[in-house]
Amino acid sequence: MNIPKKIHYFWAGSEIPEDFLRNIINVKAENPNFEIHLWGPKNDLFFKTIYSLKEIDVDINQLFKTGYHFHDSKDIDKAFFSLNGYMDKEKIRCLHSVYHRQLNGFYHNYASASDIARLVILFAQGGIYLDVDVELASSFPKFLSDDRSHNIDQILERKAIFGNIEISDEIAFGDVSGANWTIENFGNAIVAAPAKSRKIIALLIKMENRLHILHVGVSKGWENWRKDPDSRRSETIWAMGPGLYSDWIDLEERGPSAAKRPRMENENTVIPPAHLRIEKEGEVMFNIVDARAKWGELPARTIIDEKTGREVAIKIYPSESPFNLKSSYKGLLRKK
Repeated sequence: MNIPKKIHYFWAGSEIPEDFLRNIINVKAENPNFEIHLWGPKNDLFFKTIYSLKEIDVDINQLFKTGYHFHDSKDIDKAFFSLNGYMDKEKIRCLHSVYHRQLNGFYHNYASASDIARLVILFAQGGIYLDVDVELASSFPKFLSDDRSHNIDQILERKAIFGNIEISDEIAFGDVSGANWTIENFGNAIVAAPAKSRKIIALLIKMENRLHILHVGVSKGWENWRKDPDSRRSETIWAMGPGLYSDWIDLEERGPSAAKRPRMENENTVIPPAHLRIEKEGEVMFNIVDARAKWGELPARTIIDEKTGREVAIKIYPSESPFNLKSSYKGLLRKK
């Protein structure tokens, strides 16, 4: 194995749901020699759920002494600082600012904050990043409905599922379709890289460039990305999610001419070449990951249209923003 034995997760918003925390514990149990690194604005987002678990069949206090590490906002800021000397400072400042902006306010976008954080964390520390809903295909759940239990020492003796991962080109991706890359369905929920990966830097630069396009290259692009529900989803996928990675992989493999190839917006049907995959030929390591971007869905509210007098359904945010969107972004991104 040529990457650090670290598995990273990022969570923001309210407390992490129990199902997601159970996924994390199962991954740790199947990779006992790996460290689990839980990142988020506040550690309480994990702790409150940890101590509320009732169906876990190993001692919770003993379990979390076996290689779990918690990182708050200060640690994430330090990870951003690790980019200095590898990227233009203005680009770093842009990504750092957007990350914090997307965690706050009525128009927060946790998905885009996570898209930035996962690459920054991998560059700083190396290892494997997993979204919290990722499940191992061969994982034996550690949450049982009967009275059986497992000794923590027995769990720690298990052979690591990730133990034989080899990254040959400074980055690799896991299959989110659960079908060993036989289905054209790419996602960025599973990413592995060594620390200080040049490929991670290339993706961060491409991400910042797309954010810059949204800011100055599209009329009201930045404002609409924040407040328009449809743009919120599509532009996040294009600028920071599967669309970004798909285009990058396409360009890496086909060369500069691929940039001119007709491509549907947000196309994510690329299948990475073998040297950019975590799994070996014929290996299924992960279950299918739901990549329908449910985070982009907003609740609807019925109002009366003043012109027609008819009821219409509109998508709403938790609360309307009291500030001017355009003025609030002053100085946020790099200059034209």
